Amino acid sequence: MSTSFHKSIAFRGAKVCYQTYSKSKEALIFIHGWTCDSSLWRAQTPLFQRHCSILIDLPGHGKSDAPDWDYSQELFAESVGHVLKQEGIRKAILIGHSLGGPVSTMVLRLFPDLVAAIIYVDSFFNLPEYYLTNAQRRDFAGKLSDDTKFPAVVRAAIRERATDEQRDEIIRVMEKTPKHVHVSARTTDSLPDPMSKDQVYRIPALHVVTPRFVDFDPDWLIHLPRLETSVWEGHGHFPFMEDAVRFNQEVEAFLSEHQLMQLE
Repeated sequence: MSTSFHKSIAFRGAKVCYQTYSKSKEALIFIHGWTCDSSLWRAQTPLFQRHCSILIDLPGHGKSDAPDWDYSQELFAESVGHVLKQEGIRKAILIGHSLGGPVSTMVLRLFPDLVAAIIYVDSFFNLPEYYLTNAQRRDFAGKLSDDTKFPAVVRAAIRERATDEQRDEIIRVMEKTPKHVHVSARTTDSLPDPMSKDQVYRIPALHVVTPRFVDFDPDWLIHLPRLETSVWEGHGHFPFMEDAVRFNQEVEAFLSEHQLMQLE
């Protein structure tokens, strides 16, 4: 059984926390979604016990510090890159849920030599807010800042497939993320530059997706031509919690198919 270690790094003068299982130059890197934290990956313990794994609390989330920053995808991705370099990772398989998907893509753009594959989990090529005007983002920021409306935004992400226990845990984690973080992460004006047509990454990629997000931006296939999709009917936004056994098996099958990890 692999032993876990709780660690942190200094990033731009703040603390970014993460948890490691085993030690290797190749690892599964778990990147949580908006207002979530690494604790929600708990049902993936069978993967941690078989493979070197790193679970990161993005800046502003979980146990990491939450300075008054602009929480952009690039900032999140840079923090992930710093963790990878601190741990000596040369071959990362990124597993990004929701917001963690665009963050994973940005990690690939910033540190292409470190990323061997990406598994997106009910995610998207760009955050939906990427396509809003500045005025629309400001309106959305107002909704996220309103303590009477924010709980409804959180609950809308959780579908009926989740158990009451899972739903309570997700809500508890999401609602404890500081307001300035959850607002900035969705409504920042520091948007990623569009990729040029010649930015093509021929790495294996998988999208475990529910029908809600199955109609994705076609640019995804231009830049990640090896992207495969696995559509999960009848599931909500947290499939890795709702059916952990199936999710873990799907990850293992993807790793095996592409010969990505050696068993620890």
